[in-house]
Amino acid sequence: MICYRKALFVVMLSCMAARPDVGKCDPQWAERSDALASGTVRRVDPPIEEQIAADKRWVSVDGDLSAATSWSPIGVPGLNDSLFFDGDSDMDVVSHLAAFSGVDKNLIWMTGNYYGSVGADGNPLTVPVAHLIYSGLGSLYHAFQTHSTQTTYVVIDSTNLQDAYTFASGGSATSLNLFLINGHVNILSGAGPFAGISVGSRSFTNQPEVTIGNSVGNVTNYFQRSGVVTTNSALGTSSGSCIVDGGSLIYTAAGTSDWNRLVITGGNVKYNGTGTLAECVVSNGTLDMTHDSRAKTITTLTLLPGAVFSTHFNITVTNLIDLRTANPILPYEFQGTCEGDDFDGDGTPDVCDRDIDDDGIPNVIDVCDYTPAGIAVDDTGRPLADANRDCTVDLHDFGIFQNSMIGP
Repeated sequence: MICYRKALFVVMLSCMAARPDVGKCDPQWAERSDALASGTVRRVDPPIEEQIAADKRWVSVDGDLSAATSWSPIGVPGLNDSLFFDGDSDMDVVSHLAAFSGVDKNLIWMTGNYYGSVGADGNPLTVPVAHLIYSGLGSLYHAFQTHSTQTTYVVIDSTNLQDAYTFASGGSATSLNLFLINGHVNILSGAGPFAGISVGSRSFTNQPEVTIGNSVGNVTNYFQRSGVVTTNSALGTSSGSCIVDGGSLIYTAAGTSDWNRLVITGGNVKYNGTGTLAECVVSNGTLDMTHDSRAKTITTLTLLPGAVFSTHFNITVTNLIDLRTANPILPYEFQGTCEGDDFDGDGTPDVCDRDIDDDGIPNVIDVCDYTPAGIAVDDTGRPLADANRDCTVDLHDFGIFQNSMIGP
């Protein structure tokens, strides 16, 4: 239990408590969601000799969660027990998934040595548990129940990229924090609300895929480091915040998110909702609002160096703070009509043109918006012959090429 606690609590103790002032948020928050997948804290499945006598290991031959013979030592797990699925039996858990309903458990851990599945669609594991860790290779179907004395932390770190974890609707999950490090996760319609959701880690091998269904309850605090998340629900609370530091968050819900602040420090947020965003800060990331033409409003938008903002004429920004350059050039200006220069001569003025130079690379990812016609570009919109990376092809580039061939 010692090595488990060292790893788990580094992950769990985060600033998912409501801290709407992101600028004062604990700087270690981002590190904690990485702990089980990074070199900082190495996940180690607990050796049997470190388990206390009250722990139970899954040894079932028939998949019955409630059978005394399914556990070692023999006996049905009791109040506040810790349960391990560590590969002694790879039998799926198929019956009596609600056997421990209302009976608090301290820990349930499906380790990387467990190949079975727990529960099924319409028959989820239903139990109040303080710490639920799933790093198995099968699937886990889970319905939340409130623990009588503790906040619930769920950690999903699985290599199953098809159906690692399904969160079914259950009781109010306001005391639940989800740490979705790796694997495919499906949060079903009607689930939640949640205290917090953290997605991904710094590891390039961890690219979770998360789908959030319709009518899912609010998420007070949301943090994303990597992976792809698609939400069909209007997440967020007025006292919470959303931080995207990597990966892609695709917001497709009808309606607005109610987060006090949306902060993008990396990755890509495709915001296709409606309504009003109170405050948005973008730095080294992309806020893309071009995939939905309905009216939207951002009360205060701050663009820091490295930010990319893509919008259209039906977006209203009440207060714009653009700190990227002395004379910033936005892909689209904030105006109700499309007028002005037309660089590529396609009939759409630049302020409303999603590809200003008609090079086939949308402005949202085009690093050189004004490439002359006929110049070949790479997949970022940069001319192939642009050796000095200034978005133009001239004698300076030819000189660099010549020197590279014959030397100075």
